[in-house]
Amino acid sequence: MVIRCKISPEYFLDEMDERETSIILKAYNECYRNEMEEQRWYAFVIAQSMTGSYKSPKDIRVFPWDKDKVEEKIDEGELKERQEHLISLINK
Repeated sequence: MVIRCKISPEYFLDEMDERETSIILKAYNECYRNEMEEQRWYAFVIAQSMTGSYKSPKDIRVFPWDKDKVEEKIDEGELKERQEHLISLINK
């Protein structure tokens, strides 16, 4: 992490606080994601020029962030049960 993010080891170990660590981790993950997207695009362009059978980069590799997030649908009865459960936890 220190090498990848180009942070001095002394600063990382002695001076950095939790807030800075979470910001750097978020930036690191975004950088990793961008690199993976770039590699996928390169692979797509090469494969498309050779075969022409790929329609999108997702045909080559699907990443976890490509998957659609499914919203959980809750009926009113279950919602009331959850609310009552949370209220009971708070009142303990």
